[in-house]
Amino acid sequence: MFSRRQRSSTARPIGSGVVSGIGDDDPSAIGTYAQIGAAFGLALVWAPIAALPIIVAVQVAVSRLGVVHGIGLVGVAKRQLPRWLVVAVFVPVLLASVFTLGADLRAMANATGLIVPLPDGFLLACLTLISFGLPIFLPYRRYRTVLRWFALGIVAYLGVVLVADVDWASVLDNVLRPHVPWDRSGVGALIAVVGAAVSPYIIVWQANAEVEESRLTPGAPPPGAEWHRRAAVDVVAGLTTAIVAAVAIVIASATALHTAGITKVQTADDAARALEPLLGRAAGAAFAIGLLGVGLLAAPILAGGAAFIGSELFGLRAGLGRRLKDAPGFYALLVAAAVAALSLEVFGVPPVRALYYASIANGVAAPGLLLLVLWLARSRRVLGGARIGRTGAALIALGALAGVALPVAYFALPT
Repeated sequence: MFSRRQRSSTARPIGSGVVSGIGDDDPSAIGTYAQIGAAFGLALVWAPIAALPIIVAVQVAVSRLGVVHGIGLVGVAKRQLPRWLVVAVFVPVLLASVFTLGADLRAMANATGLIVPLPDGFLLACLTLISFGLPIFLPYRRYRTVLRWFALGIVAYLGVVLVADVDWASVLDNVLRPHVPWDRSGVGALIAVVGAAVSPYIIVWQANAEVEESRLTPGAPPPGAEWHRRAAVDVVAGLTTAIVAAVAIVIASATALHTAGITKVQTADDAARALEPLLGRAAGAAFAIGLLGVGLLAAPILAGGAAFIGSELFGLRAGLGRRLKDAPGFYALLVAAAVAALSLEVFGVPPVRALYYASIANGVAAPGLLLLVLWLARSRRVLGGARIGRTGAALIALGALAGVALPVAYFALPT
């Protein structure tokens, strides 16, 4: 018989999937959706919705891989695949994560400046210390609670469309009859949506988050059907919230920016001021608070994902639940990811444009990762009875196909 603690562990508390799902709407995703709404109006409002079933299938798959094997996604892949192939898949994810982290931190500082009139450099340093001090010095039990509070920042975006004069008939028409603008800018936007919605760093993080959760209940029995059901509910709840927020951002940007002839969003200040007709003087504060909240959630997830990849590639002990002295290599990589991300400041790309480019980088890194997840999660040798079904496999395959086809189409189209 299992002890009370063991029995309760099979029920799996809701939380890690919600954090991962909402963390999928990091500042780079928000900047991407704002840029798409400004550039294309409501024409691409369907794209985040179309991505929802794909990322749900992926996150359910990696949740099972993490908890069944008790190690992260890179560790599972190393056991099953040649090392060169693992490196080829995860190094692009690592580079895209660091670039995204740099863009996110700059955008957070830029947005915070709308509330606190201090130099961007000073705000960037403060936010970096906060983002990386939390996972290094807080015990994981407390840190996961902090992450859940930061996740509430996404709510700031859902209220925007409630006061806007939205053409809901046009929204519905574009959702039910999707239109693809077949030029380089349109296809590039779809690549960015793939990178924003099907974020490689969130896929890596989800598997490791499940491992961290399982370490909080040592000696628990192997997960069964009830665990997998609750894990799926957890993932769906977080990702659905993220996609609803994504659609709200596209609608708000299309209504406030595109209709006013504003098709490029360069800074957080641009986006916030363009929303003033909807929220008045509170627009800047609402935009900044929402961006800051999800940024504080996403920054340690991005750096943590990069550190997990590096640690597992080199066989280092890893885990946010471990003390600093027990996993020095992991925490050193965490700090190294932050330093590398901050070095991107020298390139001088406007903050919101950098967010858009970060989503494109994630979109390019995603297909190889999705194919790897598909093979691992459908293998009876890898997951046994916990392997994903045909529907989930088909959705992941569709995501990988889109991730390959869109860049090919981009370069095939005339400039």
